[in-house]
Amino acid sequence: MPQGANVFAQLTVQENLLLGAWVERGDRGRVGQMLERAYATFPRLREKRRHRATSLSGGEAKMLSLAKELVTDPKLLLVDEPSAGLAPRISTEVYARLVEARARGVTILLVDQNITKAVEVSDYLYVIEGGQVRRQGPQADFADHLRELIRDSLLGA
Repeated sequence: MPQGANVFAQLTVQENLLLGAWVERGDRGRVGQMLERAYATFPRLREKRRHRATSLSGGEAKMLSLAKELVTDPKLLLVDEPSAGLAPRISTEVYARLVEARARGVTILLVDQNITKAVEVSDYLYVIEGGQVRRQGPQADFADHLRELIRDSLLGA
């Protein structure tokens, strides 16, 4: 899931989700289940299912982008800056869906500047500054020292 909307702007929400479900295209029942799960995960998308993606807000487009990826039941999800440019409420919702995916066994490789949210969803973290790994370790090592990490990494202390 690249940073940005990553949706087909001229297609409807449902058409975008159907593209995500293309691997099951021969099984209409399975595709229907996949769509229903996407709409249950992001109810706002159900309301907008017949609207073109160009009409979506930034947060709705990000939800659609994530739903399009999750609809395939991935084993691995690569996610770049999922909260970039989003209102805090939408960012929280997107991260909640990532936490749910992780709980279902999806491996997530996440790149994000939001250290607080990254720590919540991660098992193991790398802090990269200037192209160099400055710190790495299990989530617990970071959760216990989050303030110091933010101060040192972001403020240059």
